[in-house]
Amino acid sequence: MARFLQMEPTHRYRSHVRRGGASSRRRTLMWLSVLLLPHLVIGTLNAAEPHARDARILLRTLQYVRNLQPMDAVPIAILYDPNQPASQQEAVALEALLQREDTRQAIQARLVPISALETQENISVLFLTRRLGAHFERIARFAGERGLLTVSMDRECAGSEGCVVAFETQAGIEIFINQKNMKRNRIDFDAAFMYTAKRL
Repeated sequence: MARFLQMEPTHRYRSHVRRGGASSRRRTLMWLSVLLLPHLVIGTLNAAEPHARDARILLRTLQYVRNLQPMDAVPIAILYDPNQPASQQEAVALEALLQREDTRQAIQARLVPISALETQENISVLFLTRRLGAHFERIARFAGERGLLTVSMDRECAGSEGCVVAFETQAGIEIFINQKNMKRNRIDFDAAFMYTAKRL
């Protein structure tokens, strides 16, 4: 796990990919595969904590976003619907796991009910919990105007206008990127991350 979390800053990683060409990208993808392997093992060991891998994947993803401004900690709003118990439970669990897994103190996470979305300032990332489908259009408009990265562990979010990137971790790890949403929100990922994802 320690090795998984210890990766190079985005700007250094980006220059490495650009200099090396195709052979360097292949080496990078092999390196990513080795680093992602602990997730599969840890997911089995921590079956009682369904969001443990989610927190680690979210932390890793942020390091591949080229246009996140350098800062002491990336501000993340964990968006949930108080009227949906599953949504609220996911939000609370993820916040706790991020506090535990964020050994570098790389983020500042806060819980945000959907009713308070438009009041949010000084955030760079929106994490969308499940059961927010009815609000995707509203979230997309807010995030698009501000150039926010929108992330979820619900593939349907990336399959619609709700999210730029989504993950599924039930049977391994699958990454989904909605290129239309990525362009709308002006998000720029490192090339190697794009190669690992399925584009929707």
